[in-house]
Amino acid sequence: DITVGTVFVNPTQFNRAVDLEMYPRTLQQDVQLFENAGAAVVFAPSDNSEMYPPGHITTVHCEPLSAMLEGAARPGHFHGVALVVTKLLNIIQPDALYLGAKDAQQCAVLTRVITDLNFPTRLVIFPT
Repeated sequence: DITVGTVFVNPTQFNRAVDLEMYPRTLQQDVQLFENAGAAVVFAPSDNSEMYPPGHITTVHCEPLSAMLEGAARPGHFHGVALVVTKLLNIIQPDALYLGAKDAQQCAVLTRVITDLNFPTRLVIFPT
């Protein structure tokens, strides 16, 4: 078994272009954190076209889970999260996906995605 970390600032989960532009990008620090935690590989697409080819139209929706709470304040955010995680699960094909419990709604949405789309990935939610 090996641990794979992922780093990608996902444009599909931002409603406003300014929020995407302002989001911190600290790849070297993130890679160092993954290495310190024992990751053997870090998957970090260098630009959006690696994850979203020109003209991409596929989406992943998890209503009503994605439309309440934070999703109500940030319409489309969890659709973007669900889409990028679906893509990452397909690319990496991990045995397990580890998420922090502080993002409870994200954990609920991704639990549903993994279940509904029959991913053979175990979701591990740990305290943060």
